[in-house]
Amino acid sequence: MEKNVLLLYMSVYKPTLKEDGTLNRPQTNEAAVKHLQAKQADRPELIIALCSEDVCDKVTVPGCGCNGSPQMTTLAYFQSIFLPRVGITDPDALKVIRIPNSMNEKDQTRAIGQLLPYIQAEAALSVDLSGGMRDTAMLLLTIARYLESVKQTNTRYILCGELVGEETRIKDSSNLYNMMDYISAVDEFFSVGSAKRLQRFLRREGEQNPESQALLTAINTFADDLALCRVRQLRADLKKIARALQDRPAGAESLNGLLFRLMNERFEQEFSGLLEQRADGLPVWVSWCVDHGMIQQALTLLCEGMPEYVVHHVFLRPTQAGLDFLATQPDNLGKSWVVPLFHFHFCRLRGLKYTCSEKKKANIIRYGDLRMPKDHPDNNWLYRFATEGEVRDYLHKTVLAGELLMDEQQQETLIRLVIGYQKVVQCRNRINHANDVSSSLAQEGVLSLQVEVLNTELKEMANQLTAISGMTPQVPEGQTALLGNELIK
Repeated sequence: MEKNVLLLYMSVYKPTLKEDGTLNRPQTNEAAVKHLQAKQADRPELIIALCSEDVCDKVTVPGCGCNGSPQMTTLAYFQSIFLPRVGITDPDALKVIRIPNSMNEKDQTRAIGQLLPYIQAEAALSVDLSGGMRDTAMLLLTIARYLESVKQTNTRYILCGELVGEETRIKDSSNLYNMMDYISAVDEFFSVGSAKRLQRFLRREGEQNPESQALLTAINTFADDLALCRVRQLRADLKKIARALQDRPAGAESLNGLLFRLMNERFEQEFSGLLEQRADGLPVWVSWCVDHGMIQQALTLLCEGMPEYVVHHVFLRPTQAGLDFLATQPDNLGKSWVVPLFHFHFCRLRGLKYTCSEKKKANIIRYGDLRMPKDHPDNNWLYRFATEGEVRDYLHKTVLAGELLMDEQQQETLIRLVIGYQKVVQCRNRINHANDVSSSLAQEGVLSLQVEVLNTELKEMANQLTAISGMTPQVPEGQTALLGNELIK
């Protein structure tokens, strides 16, 4: 069960006695304590007070009936008179952190270190900003943010007192404080794709309005699909987020309405290029993933989307004989011809060859004929990407053999794309099997599994795809195009 903790900077108390023997005004921090004590669920079980030398040692509080003579320190008054008066009698309810009257950075750091042991993980934190000097509020808010990160505390209230005549009125600035949480959560989401902090914020807001709940649901779906590399769902997920942001809470001047508007501006800035139904969507997505440190997602996007993207812009297809061969492999049946074409012709993957026994039970024989040249002096051909010369020779042979049709005017472009696709598939597979022997290979033709190297290669792939984004397939005379969505039967 979470414990209610109140954090405050205790102000020096210098009241005067009225004629009836009472003090003329309350101590600065009293209002926040009373405000929380009035709520059963929020009553402080622990008060951590940063107390200056003057608060601890300087006698400034007159004793009742003593003609204004100083009798008590601020700390003594707060501990022995005020707290019992509001029903807090446990002597361990107040923890004092003694600090200098004026703190430098070292003193502030020491104060944070001293109070940490008193706060349990996942405590419910309230902060009173009423007391102290001009930098005190920043210190207390910094402590609150630090505790949220280190101890996973839940900051419920940010309070401050405003003196009106002889009374102190309390102001709840929790919503303004939540703006800090919201801004950092939005930045985390748009910077690295993580929705954890944003989910926590919207979940809290969702308890109050259905619009926040709808936005939370859309963001959860996007974050899940992004983390699990379900790349085909991402554009639809973004559209759902866009619709949820447009359906903002009523009242444009409300804090909730402001939050939706600010997030929508950042959303449009970040994702506008990804939402447009354009042929160059793939390189935009890849670039976005690379810029946000999502290497695995970028590789998955290219592995799944690059074949279809290439044939959408450059004429390339199997002959009927090639289609017939692809149809002999059961895994290809009912699928578009595009990805099997690339995997059969242009990948260095261990293939599967199927034979049928008399009882028609499928027997699987593993073989290594991946169609690309493998006559290399080393034994690591499976992990090596081809040279331009090897791809050029291969394309020439397969066209002559009547297995492949292509726009020979774009041969050099296809060569670069084929090599790029080989790199993508090999890197993705090697990352998925990081303990494989291939992870330690360092030789010509085998791509290094280093973040800097992969980022460079992925950006280059995005640039190559962007370069063909304005092209349309030019079908050579005497040949016919094959629709990308045509299935292998």
